[in-house]
Amino acid sequence: MSIKVHHLRPAPGAKKDKTRKGRGEASKGKTAGRGTKGSGARRSYSAAFEGGQMPLHMRLPKLRGFTPPNKIKYQVVNVS
Repeated sequence: MSIKVHHLRPAPGAKKDKTRKGRGEASKGKTAGRGTKGSGARRSYSAAFEGGQMPLHMRLPKLRGFTPPNKIKYQVVNVS
């Protein structure tokens, strides 16, 4: 018998079921893995928050200067 793509299946234990948090007391309900008190339990952090480390947008240098909107563009003219 030859191996075909539609006969393949993932190895046992390779795929885990997604846990739906906050749906009943037994299945990670109530606090849903966030702990009881503190800011982590009460609100969500922004995507840019790096845990007290200096944020990326503050580590990078500022973009200095500007380009004038009506800048004169010169054409190269050969005299020979």
